[in-house]
Amino acid sequence: MATFNLLQSPEGGTVKALLERAPAAPAAGAAAVAAPPAGGATTPTTPTTGQSDAPSAAHWWISIPAIVIVVVAAAAALHWSHDPNYKIPGSGAKPIAGLSLFALFFVAALALERFLEPIAALVPSVDQAANDFGAKKAAAAKAVAKAHQTHAQPDLDDAQKALDDAATALAKVDRHKGDRVIALWTIATVLGIVGAAALKLYFLRVVGIEHVPRGLEIAATGLIIGAGTKPLHDLVSSIQDSKDTAKAAATAAT
Repeated sequence: MATFNLLQSPEGGTVKALLERAPAAPAAGAAAVAAPPAGGATTPTTPTTGQSDAPSAAHWWISIPAIVIVVVAAAAALHWSHDPNYKIPGSGAKPIAGLSLFALFFVAALALERFLEPIAALVPSVDQAANDFGAKKAAAAKAVAKAHQTHAQPDLDDAQKALDDAATALAKVDRHKGDRVIALWTIATVLGIVGAAALKLYFLRVVGIEHVPRGLEIAATGLIIGAGTKPLHDLVSSIQDSKDTAKAAATAAT
């Protein structure tokens, strides 16, 4: 989970990093910016809010329905689409002469990417949350700078509150990003499954994985197509390299 550190230069006047994201909580005392001044005033350290498990919990509540939607889509696609020849080896969509079998999947993935472009614009972006975080981060920087100058308890309290507000705003940005990714993944995967079922695209069969139930085949193919052209290109390139390596080894052995 992200933690937020406020670091001070050895000179004691310059804030070197504000709201620095780290993979783990700092060691004891690492978050403090300076020793408390005389009088017992406390220096703002790590924000106490905005670091709960709420973003992760929210993602779980969105992820579970998304997975259910994908499973239901695969079951529905299997129900309304029929391929009586599926159990026949080599059945499924075929490219025209001169094109690779993988070309069909690239075309499907490319078409899906273009189709999703206007849909992606309808999914709420993180711009507003990011702008809010930027404003609160700037406000926190000013509050901390003032607290370092005055060491007055009210200013220190204001700086701590500003840090907490910025931490909460950043958690909101992360949550919105995750929500957007999950939403677009769900749409792309469902459309990929529907396309695979309708066009009889069977990626697992093409790469040599036979005797797979058709429901699992179209679900896997839909996931692969929905990932887009770049991951598909990387996967196909890896498969082709493996085949070329195996062929070269067999040739060398003979």
